[in-house]
Amino acid sequence: MSLAIDPEGVIAVLLAHGAGWRDVRSGTFEIDAYEWVLGPVTVGASSYGGILPAVGFRFVDNGTGETIAGPLTSVVAVAGKSR
Repeated sequence: MSLAIDPEGVIAVLLAHGAGWRDVRSGTFEIDAYEWVLGPVTVGASSYGGILPAVGFRFVDNGTGETIAGPLTSVVAVAGKSR
């Protein structure tokens, strides 16, 4: 058994280090490979030599319009819509 979380239903994210809860613009929460890019060039991919986690998150903050991204380990909890 697993604790299934549907990224499309995430409406809020609790970030680590005192960043608090952030409201997620509907449909913008996503999880994928964590990469650093500079223009068209990827300068750090996946685990970046074992320093960073290989998986990251990204979403648009509903209140500010900012895109928030980081390693998935920065996500403490999520709130979501029920199906």
